[in-house]
Amino acid sequence: MRSRKGLSTVVGMVFALIALAISVGYITYSMNILDQYNQVVIAKSQQTIDNGKENFQLYTSTIKNNKFNVTVINTGNLPINITRMWVQNYSVSDSVNYYTINTLVSPGATMINIGQNIPLTVNPASNGYYNIKLTTTRGNSLQFNMGSPGVKPLFMQLMFLPNKSSVTGLNVTLLYLVTNNSTSNNLLTNIQPQLSSPVCTGTGSLTSLVGPVPAQYPTLPSGSTAIFKWNYVFGGAATNKCYIT
Repeated sequence: MRSRKGLSTVVGMVFALIALAISVGYITYSMNILDQYNQVVIAKSQQTIDNGKENFQLYTSTIKNNKFNVTVINTGNLPINITRMWVQNYSVSDSVNYYTINTLVSPGATMINIGQNIPLTVNPASNGYYNIKLTTTRGNSLQFNMGSPGVKPLFMQLMFLPNKSSVTGLNVTLLYLVTNNSTSNNLLTNIQPQLSSPVCTGTGSLTSLVGPVPAQYPTLPSGSTAIFKWNYVFGGAATNKCYIT
């Protein structure tokens, strides 16, 4: 009887040790899983904080050598890595492509020539209209539209300002104002004024001295106004009129 009791005691202790080992293993496994979860939560929280600190803005966007030439400024507190450049051509149905950039920009720094090295050519005279989006490794993006003035209705003004009389006639300043009145982030490019030749009544004449100044605006951001200036000399009778469109 004693040997059986001793054997039962040994077997019970073995099962107890097995149960204890399983419990310890389960607790250790659970703690490891919980620690991994906490690490993921901490990393995600830090990523969210970093996303909020990352900020970059568009400075200019032009077309140089038939390629996009985008300049951005890192206005945030962290370095950013611009990984991709997405380009959608509105003039071509369903034409959306992305290109690898991998451009590092330090806080406060300016990065130029973005788009000069991608395998995409652009014809600035084709009146194309593009949507461009730059994305970073943290998932933030900068998106804007880029096109020529003919693709969107614009607010325009043409004004004559009498300046002073001279021996040859009346000096006149002509101002041509073009406003990019789009509500979204539309960047217009290659703004060049085109005016008709003066048409005058009677003996009237309107002779150009200089203009337009400037000859063009490479870019015109949303909400901005381009101002072009000409100087003319008006000759003829006071009843004569001249027209320019």
